[in-house]
Amino acid sequence: MPDLVRRARRGDRAALELLLDAALTPIYRFVAIRVAPGPAVDDVVQETFLAAMSSISALRGDDDAAFTKWLLGIARFKVADHHREQYRRPTDSLAGEDTLAESISVGVESVEDVVMDRARSTRLREELRNLTPEQEEVLTLRYVMGYDNHQVAAITGRNVGAVKALQHRALGTLERRLSAADQGWM
Repeated sequence: MPDLVRRARRGDRAALELLLDAALTPIYRFVAIRVAPGPAVDDVVQETFLAAMSSISALRGDDDAAFTKWLLGIARFKVADHHREQYRRPTDSLAGEDTLAESISVGVESVEDVVMDRARSTRLREELRNLTPEQEEVLTLRYVMGYDNHQVAAITGRNVGAVKALQHRALGTLERRLSAADQGWM
């Protein structure tokens, strides 16, 4: 993969496309946990990839960790841009968001199940945002994006022990907060 990063930095479009294809699912998950469900997630991911394509030469480093850190930085900025735009133009419209009826497959889930799943998801997002930035980053990289502890350590510039400690404290904090707020969380 470092060879792909080097080739992409030198303008090899095929190498960049391979890197971005490999990053699609983790970046989508990263954005989806920070943006309300709906078409906005797709838009932010697309903006992230377009920005990456136009600025690949600015990437410093030739390894996977440097590429991932750089791409996550772009995604963070695009998520922030999205939220700023939402605050500039608030809307009461639900256009573009799934309706409850669209979320329920006949005979598969009840209305109560769908509502509870959405409530849990919203609550988890809120509590993730209440963690320290370091804890949120480690949990997102580890559980949302699917990286192992060694990869998280390389991406964040920490050692594996520090990643494990942050992860342990963050999970403990989430468990306490979620169980204290709602005995029926799980």
